[in-house]
Amino acid sequence: MRILLVFGLLFMSMISTARAQNCSNVDFSEDLGDPRSQGDIGWCYANAAADLLSYKYRDELKGEKVSAIYMALLYNKTYYTDVQKKVGPKISKFFKQNVSDGIGEGGFMSLAIHSALKKGFCPKNLDDQLARHSNSDLSLQKKLEKGLSIKIAFDKAQKKYKKGWALGAEPIIKEIREKDNILDDVDNERLYEILRTTTTETFLVTLGDELCKEEKYFPKKYYLTNWRVAFNKPKYNLYLFNEIDRQLNQKNPIGVMYYMTFFGGWNKGVDLADAHASVIVGRRWLPAGTVLASGEVLSKGRCEYKLRNSWGKYSCNSNNYANPDFTSLSSSSPQNAVAGCEKGHIWIDREKYKNYLYGVTYIGTQETSPPKGSLPSIKDLVRSIIDIPFFSK
Repeated sequence: MRILLVFGLLFMSMISTARAQNCSNVDFSEDLGDPRSQGDIGWCYANAAADLLSYKYRDELKGEKVSAIYMALLYNKTYYTDVQKKVGPKISKFFKQNVSDGIGEGGFMSLAIHSALKKGFCPKNLDDQLARHSNSDLSLQKKLEKGLSIKIAFDKAQKKYKKGWALGAEPIIKEIREKDNILDDVDNERLYEILRTTTTETFLVTLGDELCKEEKYFPKKYYLTNWRVAFNKPKYNLYLFNEIDRQLNQKNPIGVMYYMTFFGGWNKGVDLADAHASVIVGRRWLPAGTVLASGEVLSKGRCEYKLRNSWGKYSCNSNNYANPDFTSLSSSSPQNAVAGCEKGHIWIDREKYKNYLYGVTYIGTQETSPPKGSLPSIKDLVRSIIDIPFFSK
């Protein structure tokens, strides 16, 4: 019996060591800077996509970050406005929920990246120009609506005067110049042309094209991977985790689509409307005996991923994460405790995350493209179409 016990302990030790070796520590969150904030608009997919592009092309961009606002506006135009013209509004809603005001929410991370890679992406410094009145206390939604009000005012003036530039455009453009000098880089003639030829759905992205045309970047080659599986079936999404680990081992961030219900507790059930997108930028192994900021002491080791959420650097200090696993360090934390949430990043237990993850997206190279046989079966693909939502917010 004693020999069996020794062998049992030795076997368990070997398993624990193997798990730790498959969960080597890696963290490249600093390369991306502080987490972005999507504000009050459901543009998590665009913020995650902008992070992936910022990291992938960091050398070419010389450290400049990619604009998530422009990516979302471009997505709206590419996969809703343009599609609607071809197939009609009913079918086009498959791609987008609502962009009747040009701002619409929700989308696909992979399609946003694909559109940006094909049509070019802009630096983050464009965000302040598109989100007008950036020094005010207005929410992001309200800032964009302020920018959109230029187009709305112009259309009203045109309807009122119906005499083109002399009475319709000149007064409103003069008023724009007096109220806001953010458009000084666009001369009157070009601004008039943009106002005249766009709709409320396309005005902001067209303005973005004009403001960043000298700084747009077009990559020559890319390899975009996007996989989705049936929800809440760990045996179907096992290969997603293998791919996450493979990309982390190569120091490549990977976008993830999941249900954010677990932010408030692991066992609260899932609301399909809670689909969310973020980027995994690190990994760590916590051995048995580790003290968490919540006071819990781990009875066994576990592997955790570092999730870069788009709720801002200070989101750890809010009530966004009721789950005790995501407790941040404070003066009352136990000595030598490790944080579950720090500087807007949260550490998620890989085993528990299996019940919430349903997709991954990443920009790789030819050498890191998915190996043959990794894709799910036709049966799994059919299940994925049935079980997953179309949009991530």
